[in-house]
Amino acid sequence: MTPSRKSRKTGTIAKPVTLWDMLTPGKQHAICLIFLFLLPVIQYHDVVFGGKKFFAHDIVQWRASAESIIGHRQEFGEEPLWSENMFSGMPAYLVSYVKSVPHLDQFFVWFHGINPVFQLWLMLLGLYLFLLRLKLHPIAATLGALLIAMTTYMPIITGAGHNAKINALVYIPWMLYGYHMLTRSNKRLLGLAVFAIAVNLELRAGHPQVTYFFLYLFAAWWIHDLIFAFKNKELPDWAKKTGLLVTAAVIALLCNVQPYWS
Repeated sequence: MTPSRKSRKTGTIAKPVTLWDMLTPGKQHAICLIFLFLLPVIQYHDVVFGGKKFFAHDIVQWRASAESIIGHRQEFGEEPLWSENMFSGMPAYLVSYVKSVPHLDQFFVWFHGINPVFQLWLMLLGLYLFLLRLKLHPIAATLGALLIAMTTYMPIITGAGHNAKINALVYIPWMLYGYHMLTRSNKRLLGLAVFAIAVNLELRAGHPQVTYFFLYLFAAWWIHDLIFAFKNKELPDWAKKTGLLVTAAVIALLCNVQPYWS
Protein backbone atom coordinates (compact mmCIF):
# COMPACT_ATOMS: atom_id res chain seq x y z
CA MET A 1 0.00 0.00 0.00
CA THR A 2 1.37 3.39 -0.94
CA PRO A 3 1.16 6.20 1.64
CA SER A 4 -1.72 8.61 1.36
CA ARG A 5 -1.05 12.13 0.17
CA LYS A 6 -2.56 15.38 1.36
CA SER A 7 -3.97 17.63 -1.32
CA ARG A 8 -2.51 21.15 -1.18
CA LYS A 9 -5.60 22.71 -2.76
CA THR A 10 -8.34 21.18 -0.61
CA GLY A 11 -6.44 20.00 2.42
CA THR A 12 -8.10 16.58 2.18
CA ILE A 13 -6.28 13.25 2.29
CA ALA A 14 -6.44 11.33 -0.97
CA LYS A 15 -7.42 7.67 -0.89
CA PRO A 16 -4.31 5.45 -0.70
CA VAL A 17 -3.63 3.35 -3.80
CA THR A 18 -3.50 -0.36 -2.97
CA LEU A 19 -2.05 -3.25 -4.92
CA TRP A 20 -5.62 -4.28 -5.73
CA ASP A 21 -6.34 -0.89 -7.27
CA MET A 22 -3.32 -1.30 -9.54
CA LEU A 23 -4.86 -4.41 -11.12
CA THR A 24 -7.02 -4.16 -14.23
CA PRO A 25 -10.74 -4.98 -13.77
CA GLY A 26 -10.22 -8.19 -15.74
CA LYS A 27 -7.52 -9.39 -13.35
CA GLN A 28 -9.61 -8.44 -10.34
CA HIS A 29 -12.54 -10.53 -11.60
CA ALA A 30 -10.21 -13.41 -12.48
CA ILE A 31 -8.80 -13.50 -8.95
CA CYS A 32 -12.28 -13.44 -7.42
CA LEU A 33 -13.60 -16.18 -9.70
CA ILE A 34 -10.57 -18.42 -9.16
CA PHE A 35 -11.08 -18.06 -5.40
CA LEU A 36 -14.78 -18.94 -5.74
CA PHE A 37 -13.86 -21.87 -7.99
CA LEU A 38 -11.30 -23.32 -5.59
CA LEU A 39 -13.28 -23.05 -2.36
CA PRO A 40 -15.90 -25.76 -3.15
CA VAL A 41 -13.09 -28.01 -4.44
CA ILE A 42 -11.27 -27.63 -1.11
CA GLN A 43 -14.44 -28.12 0.91
CA TYR A 44 -15.44 -31.29 -0.98
CA HIS A 45 -11.97 -32.56 -1.93
CA ASP A 46 -12.93 -36.13 -0.99
CA VAL A 47 -15.61 -36.05 -3.68
CA VAL A 48 -13.39 -34.47 -6.35
CA PHE A 49 -10.17 -36.37 -5.70
CA GLY A 50 -11.13 -39.26 -3.43
CA GLY A 51 -13.96 -40.78 -5.47
CA LYS A 52 -16.35 -40.62 -2.51
CA LYS A 53 -20.04 -39.83 -2.51
CA PHE A 54 -22.53 -38.78 0.13
CA PHE A 55 -24.70 -41.51 1.61
CA ALA A 56 -27.76 -39.34 0.89
CA HIS A 57 -30.39 -40.98 3.07
CA ASP A 58 -33.30 -39.34 1.25
CA ILE A 59 -32.14 -40.76 -2.10
CA VAL A 60 -31.96 -44.25 -0.59
CA GLN A 61 -35.46 -43.74 0.83
CA TRP A 62 -36.70 -42.46 -2.55
CA ARG A 63 -35.34 -45.57 -4.26
CA ALA A 64 -37.40 -47.73 -1.90
CA SER A 65 -40.54 -45.72 -2.63
CA ALA A 66 -39.94 -45.87 -6.40
CA GLU A 67 -39.05 -49.59 -6.53
CA SER A 68 -42.42 -50.76 -7.85
CA ILE A 69 -42.36 -48.09 -10.56
CA ILE A 70 -38.83 -48.95 -11.64
CA GLY A 71 -39.64 -52.66 -11.62
CA HIS A 72 -42.72 -52.14 -13.82
CA ARG A 73 -40.69 -49.97 -16.19
CA GLN A 74 -37.99 -52.61 -16.56
CA GLU A 75 -40.41 -55.52 -16.92
CA PHE A 76 -42.95 -54.06 -19.33
CA GLY A 77 -40.99 -51.27 -21.03
CA GLU A 78 -43.67 -48.66 -20.32
CA GLU A 79 -44.33 -45.92 -17.83
CA PRO A 80 -46.69 -46.91 -14.99
CA LEU A 81 -49.30 -44.36 -14.01
CA TRP A 82 -49.83 -45.51 -10.43
CA SER A 83 -47.56 -46.33 -7.51
CA GLU A 84 -48.96 -49.02 -5.26
CA ASN A 85 -46.42 -48.98 -2.41
CA MET A 86 -46.67 -45.30 -1.45
CA PHE A 87 -49.33 -44.70 1.20
CA SER A 88 -52.55 -46.21 -0.19
CA GLY A 89 -51.38 -45.48 -3.74
CA MET A 90 -50.55 -42.28 -5.57
CA PRO A 91 -49.80 -41.03 -9.11
CA ALA A 92 -46.46 -42.44 -10.26
CA TYR A 93 -45.19 -39.17 -11.75
CA LEU A 94 -44.99 -37.72 -8.24
CA VAL A 95 -42.46 -40.40 -7.32
CA SER A 96 -40.50 -41.20 -10.48
CA TYR A 97 -40.73 -40.44 -14.16
CA VAL A 98 -38.36 -40.66 -17.10
CA LYS A 99 -37.37 -37.29 -18.54
CA SER A 100 -37.95 -38.34 -22.14
CA VAL A 101 -37.39 -34.93 -23.78
CA PRO A 102 -33.75 -33.81 -24.30
CA HIS A 103 -32.96 -30.73 -22.27
CA LEU A 104 -30.29 -28.16 -21.45
CA ASP A 105 -29.24 -29.85 -18.22
CA GLN A 106 -27.93 -32.80 -20.22
CA PHE A 107 -24.89 -30.67 -20.99
CA PHE A 108 -24.04 -30.96 -17.27
CA VAL A 109 -23.97 -34.77 -17.22
CA TRP A 110 -20.16 -34.82 -17.28
CA PHE A 111 -20.04 -32.94 -13.96
CA HIS A 112 -22.48 -35.11 -12.01
CA GLY A 113 -19.60 -37.12 -10.57
CA ILE A 114 -18.41 -34.12 -8.54
CA ASN A 115 -21.74 -33.03 -7.07
CA PRO A 116 -22.30 -30.75 -5.21
CA VAL A 117 -19.14 -28.94 -6.37
CA PHE A 118 -20.54 -28.21 -9.83
CA GLN A 119 -23.81 -26.86 -8.41
CA LEU A 120 -21.86 -24.59 -6.08
CA TRP A 121 -19.79 -23.32 -9.01
CA LEU A 122 -22.98 -22.37 -10.86
CA MET A 123 -24.50 -20.75 -7.80
CA LEU A 124 -21.37 -18.80 -6.85
CA LEU A 125 -20.92 -17.55 -10.42
CA GLY A 126 -24.55 -16.49 -10.66
CA LEU A 127 -24.41 -14.69 -7.32
CA TYR A 128 -21.15 -12.96 -8.21
CA LEU A 129 -22.46 -11.68 -11.55
CA PHE A 130 -25.75 -10.58 -10.00
CA LEU A 131 -24.06 -8.67 -7.19
CA LEU A 132 -21.77 -7.01 -9.71
CA ARG A 133 -24.87 -5.83 -11.57
CA LEU A 134 -25.97 -4.24 -8.29
CA LYS A 135 -22.75 -2.16 -8.48
CA LEU A 136 -20.96 -3.95 -5.65
CA HIS A 137 -17.17 -3.96 -5.47
CA PRO A 138 -15.70 -7.29 -6.75
CA ILE A 139 -14.47 -8.20 -3.27
CA ALA A 140 -17.87 -7.36 -1.77
CA ALA A 141 -19.57 -9.43 -4.51
CA THR A 142 -17.23 -12.33 -3.70
CA LEU A 143 -18.03 -12.13 0.00
CA GLY A 144 -21.76 -11.85 -0.70
CA ALA A 145 -21.68 -14.92 -2.96
CA LEU A 146 -19.87 -16.90 -0.27
CA LEU A 147 -22.27 -15.84 2.48
CA ILE A 148 -25.24 -17.12 0.46
CA ALA A 149 -23.88 -20.19 -1.35
CA MET A 150 -21.77 -21.49 1.52
CA THR A 151 -24.40 -21.11 4.24
CA THR A 152 -24.64 -24.09 6.57
CA TYR A 153 -27.95 -25.11 4.99
CA MET A 154 -26.20 -26.18 1.77
CA PRO A 155 -24.01 -28.97 3.25
CA ILE A 156 -26.98 -30.12 5.35
CA ILE A 157 -29.23 -30.72 2.34
CA THR A 158 -26.26 -32.10 0.38
CA GLY A 159 -25.70 -34.76 3.00
CA ALA A 160 -29.41 -35.52 3.11
CA GLY A 161 -29.56 -35.98 -0.65
CA HIS A 162 -31.92 -33.10 -1.45
CA ASN A 163 -30.42 -32.75 -4.92
CA ALA A 164 -33.55 -31.32 -6.52
CA LYS A 165 -33.68 -28.60 -3.87
CA ILE A 166 -30.00 -27.74 -4.42
CA ASN A 167 -30.54 -27.49 -8.18
CA ALA A 168 -33.57 -25.25 -7.69
CA LEU A 169 -31.62 -22.94 -5.38
CA VAL A 170 -28.71 -22.77 -7.84
CA TYR A 171 -30.70 -21.06 -10.59
CA ILE A 172 -32.33 -18.36 -8.43
CA PRO A 173 -29.37 -15.92 -8.78
CA TRP A 174 -29.42 -16.43 -12.54
CA MET A 175 -33.14 -15.58 -12.70
CA LEU A 176 -32.51 -12.41 -10.69
CA TYR A 177 -29.53 -11.59 -12.93
CA GLY A 178 -31.61 -11.99 -16.10
CA TYR A 179 -34.46 -9.96 -14.63
CA HIS A 180 -32.14 -7.12 -13.66
CA MET A 181 -30.48 -7.09 -17.08
CA LEU A 182 -33.81 -7.16 -18.92
CA THR A 183 -35.39 -4.37 -16.87
CA ARG A 184 -32.41 -2.09 -16.21
CA SER A 185 -30.21 -2.13 -19.29
CA ASN A 186 -30.34 -1.81 -23.04
CA LYS A 187 -29.47 -5.50 -23.40
CA ARG A 188 -33.07 -6.62 -23.22
CA LEU A 189 -32.73 -9.55 -25.60
CA LEU A 190 -29.70 -10.86 -23.72
CA GLY A 191 -31.55 -10.39 -20.45
CA LEU A 192 -34.56 -12.19 -21.94
CA ALA A 193 -32.32 -15.12 -22.96
CA VAL A 194 -30.66 -15.38 -19.53
CA PHE A 195 -33.99 -15.15 -17.72
CA ALA A 196 -35.69 -17.69 -20.00
CA ILE A 197 -32.85 -20.23 -19.70
CA ALA A 198 -32.66 -19.77 -15.93
CA VAL A 199 -36.42 -20.22 -15.46
CA ASN A 200 -36.24 -23.18 -17.83
CA LEU A 201 -33.60 -24.91 -15.70
CA GLU A 202 -35.38 -23.88 -12.49
CA LEU A 203 -38.53 -25.70 -13.57
CA ARG A 204 -36.42 -28.61 -14.81
CA ALA A 205 -34.92 -28.97 -11.32
CA GLY A 206 -38.28 -30.30 -10.22
CA HIS A 207 -38.63 -28.78 -6.75
CA PRO A 208 -41.86 -26.70 -6.85
CA GLN A 209 -41.53 -25.74 -3.17
CA VAL A 210 -38.32 -23.75 -3.72
CA THR A 211 -39.70 -22.20 -6.91
CA TYR A 212 -42.95 -21.29 -5.12
CA PHE A 213 -41.19 -19.41 -2.32
CA PHE A 214 -38.88 -17.68 -4.80
CA LEU A 215 -41.96 -16.28 -6.55
CA TYR A 216 -42.79 -14.28 -3.41
CA LEU A 217 -39.42 -12.53 -3.61
CA PHE A 218 -39.75 -12.06 -7.35
CA ALA A 219 -43.31 -10.68 -7.04
CA ALA A 220 -42.20 -8.19 -4.37
CA TRP A 221 -39.45 -6.90 -6.66
CA TRP A 222 -41.80 -6.71 -9.64
CA ILE A 223 -44.40 -4.75 -7.62
CA HIS A 224 -41.66 -2.40 -6.42
CA ASP A 225 -40.64 -1.71 -10.03
CA LEU A 226 -44.27 -1.34 -11.08
CA ILE A 227 -44.83 1.37 -8.44
CA PHE A 228 -41.76 3.28 -9.60
CA ALA A 229 -42.83 2.93 -13.24
CA PHE A 230 -46.23 4.39 -12.31
CA LYS A 231 -44.67 7.31 -10.42
CA ASN A 232 -42.27 8.06 -13.28
CA LYS A 233 -45.03 7.68 -15.89
CA GLU A 234 -43.20 4.82 -17.60
CA LEU A 235 -46.00 2.25 -17.56
CA PRO A 236 -46.00 1.59 -21.35
CA ASP A 237 -42.31 0.72 -21.30
CA TRP A 238 -42.77 -1.35 -18.15
CA ALA A 239 -45.62 -3.22 -19.83
CA LYS A 240 -43.26 -4.17 -22.67
CA LYS A 241 -40.66 -5.45 -20.20
CA THR A 242 -43.33 -7.42 -18.35
CA GLY A 243 -44.46 -8.88 -21.67
CA LEU A 244 -40.94 -10.13 -22.29
CA LEU A 245 -40.84 -11.68 -18.80
CA VAL A 246 -44.13 -13.46 -19.42
CA THR A 247 -42.86 -14.67 -22.80
CA ALA A 248 -39.74 -16.12 -21.17
CA ALA A 249 -41.83 -17.83 -18.48
CA VAL A 250 -44.21 -19.35 -21.05
CA ILE A 251 -41.28 -20.65 -23.13
CA ALA A 252 -39.73 -22.19 -20.01
CA LEU A 253 -43.01 -23.81 -19.01
CA LEU A 254 -43.55 -25.25 -22.48
CA CYS A 255 -40.05 -26.74 -22.37
CA ASN A 256 -40.98 -28.50 -19.12
CA VAL A 257 -44.57 -29.41 -19.86
CA GLN A 258 -43.98 -33.16 -19.35
CA PRO A 259 -43.75 -33.21 -15.54
CA TYR A 260 -46.09 -30.27 -14.92
CA TRP A 261 -48.93 -31.09 -17.30
CA SER A 262 -50.44 -33.62 -14.89
